[in-house]
Amino acid sequence: MSKKLIVFGNGLGRALDNDYFNLESAMKHIWESDWLKPEEKALIATLDGFDALNGPSGEEDLISAYGAQLSINLLKSCLEKGQLEGWMTSEGQSFSKVLEKYTYAVAYYFHLFKPDEQQQKSGLNSVAHL
Repeated sequence: MSKKLIVFGNGLGRALDNDYFNLESAMKHIWESDWLKPEEKALIATLDGFDALNGPSGEEDLISAYGAQLSINLLKSCLEKGQLEGWMTSEGQSFSKVLEKYTYAVAYYFHLFKPDEQQQKSGLNSVAHL
C-alpha cells in the first residue's frame, strides 16, 4: 500500500493568504486576544525588549524569552527535585508554561485558517487531486 506525504511549509501558507500566514500577524493577533491572561502577558512583558501593550512582534523579540526559558531549565537541572521554590518565585517558575502557552496559541492560529470562496473554487484548500 502506497502512502502520500503532504509537506506544508510557510511558502504554501503564504501562497494561500500572505497576510494571514505572516508570523508577525499571528503573534499580534494572539497578544490582542484573550488567549493569555493579563498576568501572563505581564510576565512575558518583563523580558528585555518587550512592550506589554503590543507584545512580541517577531522571532527576534523572542530571543530573551528563549534565554530565560533555557536559564530556568538549566537551574532546574542543577537542583534537587522540589528545591526550585527556594531559588525562584512561583511567578518565575510558571514562565516556561506561559511561554509554551503563547507559542502554542500562535501555532494554533495558523490551523484556524479558513480559505475564502475563491480559494475553495480553485481547489487550493483541497488535497483530493494529489
